Amino acid sequence: VDNRTLTINPSADLEPNKSYYIEIAAGALTDVAGNDFAGINNATDWTFSAASLSTTVVWSGTDVDATDSYINANELAAATITGKITNQSNASDVSIAEIKFVSGNGGTQHIISDALKNAISIDTDGNWTLVNDTSWTSALDSDKAYIVQVTLSGTLLGNAMSGLSQASIVTIDDTIT
Repeated sequence: VDNRTLTINPSADLEPNKSYYIEIAAGALTDVAGNDFAGINNATDWTFSAASLSTTVVWSGTDVDATDSYINANELAAATITGKITNQSNASDVSIAEIKFVSGNGGTQHIISDALKNAISIDTDGNWTLVNDTSWTSALDSDKAYIVQVTLSGTLLGNAMSGLSQASIVTIDDTIT
């Protein structure tokens, strides 16, 4: 306390998208006139959620339809991954920190190259696109089911913030066109 500001520093970092509350014992603080603070002794008076970033993650592209949970050879040749960051919360410097394809049936994973990731721009509405590129499409094995995970990073009030979102599982089947 510096006579104007009370700083509360938890012993561990707050987790994004999790709700928290503050309790302060009666008399723990006094005002300049010497009056004791009444305290907060419940979980409802001072509640908040830790900020985080999130995005939609969608398989898209010309004639790409992942609603059946499969991507065939023709679709893979045109596939892009798109998204919309939905809660930028006045964050600045929002960027995609990582895009990873994780196989649910074999543990295989492929991380998008920095060059491709760094070429992704996020427009003022939060929309972004990972373009089709053989560096990632050729790394996806046929008959494997993949989840696309997108990690975001940004800054809010001088503090680093992040978020992780993912697409539904999709099976690659390049034997069908």
